[in-house]
Amino acid sequence: MRKVYPSMMVRCPQCDLVDGRPGRNADMILWATDGMARCPDCGHHLNAQVGGWTKPLRWACQACGDPLKGRQTTWCSRTWRGWSKVCSIAWDKPALLVNDLRIVQDNLCGICLDPLKRPRKRNDYTSPWPTFEVDHVEPVSRGGPRLLANLRATHSACNQIKKARPLAEVRIQLGLDDGEVATRLADVSDEARAMLTGPPLDELIARVGRPQQRLVE
Repeated sequence: MRKVYPSMMVRCPQCDLVDGRPGRNADMILWATDGMARCPDCGHHLNAQVGGWTKPLRWACQACGDPLKGRQTTWCSRTWRGWSKVCSIAWDKPALLVNDLRIVQDNLCGICLDPLKRPRKRNDYTSPWPTFEVDHVEPVSRGGPRLLANLRATHSACNQIKKARPLAEVRIQLGLDDGEVATRLADVSDEARAMLTGPPLDELIARVGRPQQRLVE
């Protein structure tokens, strides 16, 4: 499935088999459909020792599923807006991507679609302007992927309102419908529109109605 880098020492932690021969082929390794490399004897996942680190050996990126190569053991080398290995950042530390997401979204909140405004000064935490953070469109607690494509920059208040609920439900409670969404996205870039449009609302409103009181007036 993939070439095992010659400097990798592959070890099975279950039966303690070690294969550190340079130039070997990987025909005997079981490459499972979950992206893991497994021991041909006991089926346990294999570890790879690379540069003093021991990590589970995979043939596919843990986040996006792209094939791994070279010395990669967990994450692919996908880049985005100057970030290298962005899959690793999106999986473990998505908050680091908030400013780049804000730029791609043309400075609009991924939930309410109102502008995202920064504090007047870099560390001005007393400013009345809203702060922002990163939200998973499909909540991870409900099986949403920890991928860059599932991340949006939002107001902190909007993110607290949404929590683990579906985006459509929250937008309806904020008083949005398909027409209002289209109006707010009329002047944004195609990339931002594709990110922010979200699920249709009018059909859901017709089926379940609107809440008696809007969350934001």
